Amino acid sequence: MRPRSLLSSIVAALVAVAGCRHSNPEDEPMSAAPPSAALLSPALDSLPLDAKLTRMQQLLDAALVTGPTTDAGRVNAFAAEVISDRLLEVPPPFAWLRSAYGTEARLRQIQSLADRIVAELRRADTSEAELTADIRLLRKRVATLRAELAQGGTAAPWPLDSLLAQISTEHTAGGSEGGVE
Repeated sequence: MRPRSLLSSIVAALVAVAGCRHSNPEDEPMSAAPPSAALLSPALDSLPLDAKLTRMQQLLDAALVTGPTTDAGRVNAFAAEVISDRLLEVPPPFAWLRSAYGTEARLRQIQSLADRIVAELRRADTSEAELTADIRLLRKRVATLRAELAQGGTAAPWPLDSLLAQISTEHTAGGSEGGVE
């Protein structure tokens, strides 16, 4: 075989192999946040928690107005997710909400739902109705948390082990009336 035809055969084989390559969605450009969302990240460092939540709510509102499958809606949803990733960087003003729920736990739930929305945006089989419902749910959770934060915090509830120890002590001190010995 001549060197020229050998080289042509190798090039043809490489082209054929490259054409058969299965692409990994993680390697696709859409896997990264759009540039406008990436540009938001440094500006978030100095914002307090309520300002981040307010901005996140505004972005979700905009995504709902334009529609989550439009370019503008997608960018707004991605930008809201970028903010959600930065919510835990600033310590919350208090650890427990008046609803006896941990502030950090609520922030993590918001973060998780934002991540799910981005995953849905990347999948071709997610319906616009499903995306809209999840964006509305995220917006509601953000608004609810903002309202709860405005009410102030409360002391932490009793730890479960303390409550169980108290029940055990009461049961032992009360004897075995009506119980099995």
